[in-house]
Amino acid sequence: MEQAVTHFTETNRQLAELLAQDELSNADLGTIHELTYTLENALAKIDEELDTMAVDLEEVHLGSETLEQERVRTHGAAYLEAAQTLAE
Repeated sequence: MEQAVTHFTETNRQLAELLAQDELSNADLGTIHELTYTLENALAKIDEELDTMAVDLEEVHLGSETLEQERVRTHGAAYLEAAQTLAE
């Protein structure tokens, strides 16, 4: 996920720079077209990782209800590792 977030951030910066121009050339539009592929791929990976995070967080929730310490620790660690990538 770290790579997807990096691509997402950098490509959004490039897109913002292009869109800030007063006029867009055909070359700019071609570049924007290519950037959207990168963004779509990054978003797909982030979405996949968010689904996994949601599952891990639900396991933490359910484990805390049933007093399953190992379940809470295992899924909590996985959740926090993924969440840290988003927070950076």
